[in-house]
Amino acid sequence: MKSYILLIACLIIPIIASAQELSEDYKVERKQVYRDLNAAYKECLKKETEYASNLAIQDCKKSGEGKVVGGGCKHVAGHKLNYYLKNIDFDCERLKPTKESYKLELEKRISIKGISKYKKKGVKYHIDTFNIE
Repeated sequence: MKSYILLIACLIIPIIASAQELSEDYKVERKQVYRDLNAAYKECLKKETEYASNLAIQDCKKSGEGKVVGGGCKHVAGHKLNYYLKNIDFDCERLKPTKESYKLELEKRISIKGISKYKKKGVKYHIDTFNIE
């Protein structure tokens, strides 16, 4: 059993050691692409929730439910929010970016900006360091 574990470790360690690390510029650009592509989708979800909350508060005020509850209509609306969200049709899902669009946009931006995906492996010693002629 120990020999199998040792064999597996010997096979996996070189693979892990050779894995390249992403460059800092690439990581920053990747986050920015994610934020940019999801901005419209997140804004739609926010507006959808605000609209549903306002509907729930208006219905609560009309029915008078909030008068007998400690938090008033905002408290009642909070418990009924999912019901209202299901019954309104904002269709925010159409604004949600796909993985393919995300990958394409990221590739486009890093090629335009000339960003390297991986860190360059540095050379520890230069030949001039040893004064070899």
